[in-house]
Amino acid sequence: MPRIEKVPIDAVIQTVCIWKGCDRTIFVSDTYPAGWKCIVVASGSLLKKENLLRADVDGVLCPEHFAELWGLLKLG
Repeated sequence: MPRIEKVPIDAVIQTVCIWKGCDRTIFVSDTYPAGWKCIVVASGSLLKKENLLRADVDGVLCPEHFAELWGLLKLG
């Protein structure tokens, strides 16, 4: 009989930086490596959870591309 082992999802599923042309990936996890950031673009208030569920953009940015985006914003 074959041996069946449970493998944590964060050991097999990867996500890619959503910056056009970037192919950096990380394993999906509750926390991301240092510098990686989640990005969500949604209409309406982020205080309403349903707006997050209907977001136009939901992804991650690698440290380099997050820094580049941050530099374009008034916040940066």
